[in-house]
Amino acid sequence: MTKIGRPCIGLSPMTNAERQQRRRQRDRKRNRKMGRPCLGRRAMTNAERQRRWRRRKRFFVGVGNSSRRHDWETPAPLAAALNAAVGMFDLDPCAATHDPALARVKALRLLPDGGLAVPWTGLVYCNPPYGRTIARWIEKCATEKATVVALLAARTDARWWHSHVAGRAEVLFLCGRLRFGDGTNSAPFPSAVVIWRRTPEIVTRIASNIGPHWRMQ
Repeated sequence: MTKIGRPCIGLSPMTNAERQQRRRQRDRKRNRKMGRPCLGRRAMTNAERQRRWRRRKRFFVGVGNSSRRHDWETPAPLAAALNAAVGMFDLDPCAATHDPALARVKALRLLPDGGLAVPWTGLVYCNPPYGRTIARWIEKCATEKATVVALLAARTDARWWHSHVAGRAEVLFLCGRLRFGDGTNSAPFPSAVVIWRRTPEIVTRIASNIGPHWRMQ
């Protein structure tokens, strides 16, 4: 085998196992040169990396496209903070359950289905599905007459953000990444609490309870 990795004439080509062993040796040498600790664990193969990515992708796609499963509800700490700030919302049109005892964010009326088709009144909490219908949910939040508090992905590059959030609502950008439901992985996007038709009292109470954030008016 030459220095550039090409097989010499007359020598048998390397097997896959030999290539992986040589790759692991090369990785260990590179880690030592860069000062990285060698923990004695072998380097992952490409197949293992792909399996690991697929497991993470299943979580990301689930969180990014659905809020209808209990596991992807509003994170418990944030739900507790909103409950402490507001006490009780009048409506949750994206609730994960009909059962008030199981709902993390407390509301007098829970609508797991059909939230887009009914008028919203009072103080509304909305954690919309993050799939293809999200633009319709955000438009609903922005055009209803109710005061709406929404937990959104901070997609500042999205068209719906520029059309219905920027300049039209109070935005509290949350520090760090949330873990939705009982998930072990953080979401692949930052989040924000957005308030339409806010009152100074509602904004102050929510801002003082949700923890570290950056406020955009």
